Amino acid sequence: MADPALAIRVPDSWSFEEAAQLGVAGFTTCLALYFAQPLPTPLEPVSTPFDILVWGASTSVGQYTIQAARQAGLRVVATASPKNFELVKSLGANEVFDYRDESTPAKIKELTGNKLKHAVDCISESGTGDKIAEAMGDGKAQYLHFCHMNPRGRT
Repeated sequence: MADPALAIRVPDSWSFEEAAQLGVAGFTTCLALYFAQPLPTPLEPVSTPFDILVWGASTSVGQYTIQAARQAGLRVVATASPKNFELVKSLGANEVFDYRDESTPAKIKELTGNKLKHAVDCISESGTGDKIAEAMGDGKAQYLHFCHMNPRGRT
């Protein structure tokens, strides 16, 4: 029998195939933060916060990434559509920008003092990689991008 704390009730409207992906977002977050990038974990948070950019923060992976990064002591700079700003902030994002605004990369670069070194691209389409690169600091930087797939056709 499974520990009830580890179980998630599957909505009646979901198929088994849709429910099978529930753990993927959390696992992907761990890969993005701790395998692809050597970032601190919630078990060993940093004492001096530094910035991480979460592009597409309202996606399932983005939501997990915000929470894990904040629990590790990082300052989370995020992008989302304005309708999702409050959701993203409620999950722990310190600053949120409209991903559609062409000036967002410059605003992020200014906010982070041209020192942004870490990012996770939860969208990986429509030039998001270029926008993230524009927001990154001039020094050595690392970011992970991947294709965000949603079985329900929404991001």
